[in-house]
Amino acid sequence: MNSCVGVFISFIGIVYVQYDVSSQALSSDPEGFTGMQNRNNPPDVKIIAPENNSFFEWNTLVRYTISVEDEEDGASEYQEIASNEVFLEVVYLLDTSNIDDYLRGATHVDSDPVGLEMVKTSDCFNCHAVKTSMAGPSFAELTNRYSPNTDTVTLLAHRVVKGSSGNWGNASMPPHPDLTEEQARQMVKWLLEHAGDPNWDFYAGTEGAFRTMAMPESEEKGVYVLTATYTDHGLEDKPGKRGQHTIVLRSK
Repeated sequence: MNSCVGVFISFIGIVYVQYDVSSQALSSDPEGFTGMQNRNNPPDVKIIAPENNSFFEWNTLVRYTISVEDEEDGASEYQEIASNEVFLEVVYLLDTSNIDDYLRGATHVDSDPVGLEMVKTSDCFNCHAVKTSMAGPSFAELTNRYSPNTDTVTLLAHRVVKGSSGNWGNASMPPHPDLTEEQARQMVKWLLEHAGDPNWDFYAGTEGAFRTMAMPESEEKGVYVLTATYTDHGLEDKPGKRGQHTIVLRSK
């Protein structure tokens, strides 16, 4: 009997030692179980349609579909990802020789200016689009009326924060008290400097369509570069991470 008790105690001791060693390993390992729980994984963003390196027709609608899966936020397939937090940048380049330079350049969405990031995280796209009118004027229409000088940017930023009416017919813009005047200035300045570019457009949503331009007289071998992005909500003590996917469409 005593020998059985001794064996049992020895066994318990071995199990305890093994458990203690494992516990110490996990607590001292930054990539252990706790670290894995606190790690924010980047979202997986995929342009489902159109296909990469497929061809487009001039002056036609191109329909797109974007899929997003994020370990923390969920999946767009099950409406767990807010559609208005998914964006598609559409850029027209004159020919394929410009693709590599564009993807490496500072104008690519991978190096988003602060102003554009603020526009993306605001509610601007609820009432505005870059090229087409919605409840409010398009951002391109703003560039036709206003120049990006300091006084104009300050005036428009004040209207964004405080709200305004009567500047575009009967349309009124609600106030945005969550924005500071400086944040609004950064947003307005970026939009006035870029939204009028005929070779650039920007869309919110996991699906939609954009129209290609009419065939240029001097160039028939242009390409469209499409980049989809989604920035997840992060964890309590960790910032959100962005996922993106880029494809190229070629002219026939």
